[in-house]
Amino acid sequence: MFTSNKFRLLLLSTVVLLFCYNNSQGQAGKGMGEPVIGAEVFVEQEPNEQPSSLTKGRSELSKGIRCISNQKGEFSFSLPIDQFKNLPELFTVKITIIPPKNSSYILSDNASNVVIVNVRKTPDRKFQFILLWIKEDPQEKANKGVFAVSGRNTS
Repeated sequence: MFTSNKFRLLLLSTVVLLFCYNNSQGQAGKGMGEPVIGAEVFVEQEPNEQPSSLTKGRSELSKGIRCISNQKGEFSFSLPIDQFKNLPELFTVKITIIPPKNSSYILSDNASNVVIVNVRKTPDRKFQFILLWIKEDPQEKANKGVFAVSGRNTS
């Protein structure tokens, strides 16, 4: 049987667990960053990567592909089938980010607007990414931070 002390202890434990769970969920969402809307994104095959038949020719990826991030911070590109076939299963791209004009993004010290990402080939030839801004200190008024790129094809 439950005594009043056991019931109080159970109730207190439940409240503490729910509080901890809600706090952890809130922190996880904040740590993910915010989408960067309207940024110009330039994607090109990493020049330091092993030469392949893709880089020997003048493919779209070796010349660079220009994208604009949408309202969710997403951007994507596709490659023609002949260029896609020449890609290795895993390759590296260099993504240069140009924030929208009049944006309040201030790069942290030693941060860069260039992100290097390992990418895996997809069956549908479409490469999708999300551009995020991760604020250095969420409590600070200055919008100092770093750009991050995430996607379904990244490894």
